[in-house]
Amino acid sequence: MASMNQQDMEKMLGEILAEGEEYDCCLWSIFATNSKSRILLSRISDLPDSKPNMMPLSNTYAYVGITAAHLNIVVVNSFNTRQVMDRFSIPLAEITRVEARAGLVLGKVVLVNVGEARIQLEMSSFASGNRDEEQQAAREKIIKRLVQLNRRR
Repeated sequence: MASMNQQDMEKMLGEILAEGEEYDCCLWSIFATNSKSRILLSRISDLPDSKPNMMPLSNTYAYVGITAAHLNIVVVNSFNTRQVMDRFSIPLAEITRVEARAGLVLGKVVLVNVGEARIQLEMSSFASGNRDEEQQAAREKIIKRLVQLNRRR
């Protein structure tokens, strides 16, 4: 069984990076949303031919990256993390509200509203390969960037 790792994260997120953009930071997370939100996200996503995977994806793993203009998410199968289930490239301008809360274990839960769609990202310390410090720094950076989007209102 494959596990979350830096090499897969860089490869999968790299495949959806818009031309001319670069990631400020990337991390792995637990992703949760409902079917309606996945459909809405696929319509908002800047990826060509984006279609939501309608398999149940409640609380599955995801690689998350943030650029100057996009929040990119690659949702993977929790049992085979090399199998991509969904991919979203959400323009930051489309994000309407962000809330960060303490997680159940260690880490944070970030609720991201994109219009009527809602994403939950649990950013915990379940990193593989002893990269916890890097993941923690990326987690804090992504949370800070996302929460700052609330100031646009």
